[in-house]
Amino acid sequence: MSESVSQTAGAVSLHAVAKRFGDVRAVNGVTLSVEPGSFFTLLGPSGCGKSTLLRMIAGLEEPSGGTIHIDGEDVTGLSAQRRPTAMVFQSYALFPTMTVEENVAYGLRVRRVPSADRKRRVQEALDRVGMAHLLDRNVTALSGGQQQRVALARALVVEPAVMLFDEPLSNLDVALREQTRSELRDLQRGLGTTSIYVTHDQQEAMAISDVMAVMRDGKIVQLGAPDALYHEPETAYVASFLGGSNIIQGSLAARFAADSADKSVAGRVLSVRPDDLRPDPEGAVTGRVISRQFLGHQAEWEVAVDDEILRLRMPSTITLETETRLSATRMRWVLNDL
Repeated sequence: MSESVSQTAGAVSLHAVAKRFGDVRAVNGVTLSVEPGSFFTLLGPSGCGKSTLLRMIAGLEEPSGGTIHIDGEDVTGLSAQRRPTAMVFQSYALFPTMTVEENVAYGLRVRRVPSADRKRRVQEALDRVGMAHLLDRNVTALSGGQQQRVALARALVVEPAVMLFDEPLSNLDVALREQTRSELRDLQRGLGTTSIYVTHDQQEAMAISDVMAVMRDGKIVQLGAPDALYHEPETAYVASFLGGSNIIQGSLAARFAADSADKSVAGRVLSVRPDDLRPDPEGAVTGRVISRQFLGHQAEWEVAVDDEILRLRMPSTITLETETRLSATRMRWVLNDL
């Protein structure tokens, strides 16, 4: 791979990018910057606009408004073929009548790369994803994980400044998905290629990202490093979407926070993650256990307190009394946007 591509290229900036489908605003005025060499993730539920935004960066959708720059060049009006990007799709989008080698070489053939150079680059890309030994295999004879690797090699071989991923692991089983995301992150770190990744999976996003943006209704609602978004959510939506926080309001929130220096302000509610709730004989509130879900080394309990159901997570070896007092080891007041 070209050192100049892997080390210096790939800055992406969007200004007020929007996309409308009739009366529907799929993306609503997104402005953001992606640093060269970073792994940037767009995270959100289905229908929030993340894939549409990615497709506009790729040149597969035309924005209704705004501009897109890559390395300082305005690419808003350029076709996908003229942009320094490559995309890995959820469906892999491989040619079923071609071999592994032919699929990976396709983009180079379109670009009329000479045969000898093309063969070398295909070999190199397949080596990187551990698929060189299957270059003569038809892609229909491959497993889902192997097809995903071929799709990744096909994107890598054109040496893009920016790699784009649209939920590429969603068709894999859980164990293979976790293995592949780790390999993908290691590969990205080794190459230094700017990567923009779309997923609805919070754990996946936190595991692989340098920076991630949480989207809702076509907008970015919070952007930052994974640990910052997890521990310092700004809104109830982000707190509940990332890690499933308990969102507590009214007098119950006031009772939890009675001994805290961090007092509520108007328009805010209390975010307490299930891992931060604990049984405590001196706890602020008393609740009644209504369910327990075994999760392996942990168990998740539901406890009814007043008119709210709170969830707490603890080692599965611990048992709660039917009536139990609770305290919060960590809490955060967040904007109530639910």
